[in-house]
Amino acid sequence: MTARDVTHIAATELSPPPPRTIDPSGHAIFLDFDGCLVELAERPDAIRVPDDLPAILDRLDRRFEGRVSLISGRPAADIVRYLGDFRGPIYGNHGAELHHGGKSMVRTRVAGELDEIAERAERLCAATDGLLLERKSTGIAIHYRRAPEAEPIVRGFLDGVAARHPDLEMQPAKMAMELRPRGVDKASALNDAVERFGWDHKLPVHIGDDATDEWAFHAADARGGFGIKVGEGDTIAHYRLSGPAAVLDLLRDWAGA
Repeated sequence: MTARDVTHIAATELSPPPPRTIDPSGHAIFLDFDGCLVELAERPDAIRVPDDLPAILDRLDRRFEGRVSLISGRPAADIVRYLGDFRGPIYGNHGAELHHGGKSMVRTRVAGELDEIAERAERLCAATDGLLLERKSTGIAIHYRRAPEAEPIVRGFLDGVAARHPDLEMQPAKMAMELRPRGVDKASALNDAVERFGWDHKLPVHIGDDATDEWAFHAADARGGFGIKVGEGDTIAHYRLSGPAAVLDLLRDWAGA
């Protein structure tokens, strides 16, 4: 499924809240990070991790017998830095990276021109007030939360790069746009975890807040599970929660806290 495909799936603002209990023996849990487990911040390094988040994830992972995974647009090393004791699989850069069992791997080829693209993006950000460049091992992200009027500039730049590099594609996110390897998305990460870790007989549940999570909602639904949209906006997810605080409350219930 492509970005274009997702936009044509029927969406709704009226998704109900999710069930407060699910069978731990029959499900696998997939979680976004920013905007889902932690509140969004102006800069990726300005987030605050709730004090009890590591304990909640630990209880959840134990109750679901190790079937809890994080899928984030951040580099996997970033998640490890904030949640170093988390034992489950961590998919970074939308699934381009996997960290598990103390080891990290890149799941997809990195474009050889990435350094030159990042240098051009740095010059764009230096010339445009409010833009912030985030360099990743498999791509780049340009954040415009502090300069929403610059969205067309960012889109035009990344669309132009993607047009010249067919192995890369542009992905809109919340107040940001990313350039990533073509074919890498959160659905591919969810499907990889299901197959790699033998969770294929469990129903996947994905919780996320961003347009990038719509792929994972679709993948979860295709495997008999469901998605939970965090925050406002159209979605294909079956259910909705208001924000990270509501997500943590739900996870406490699911963890049997």
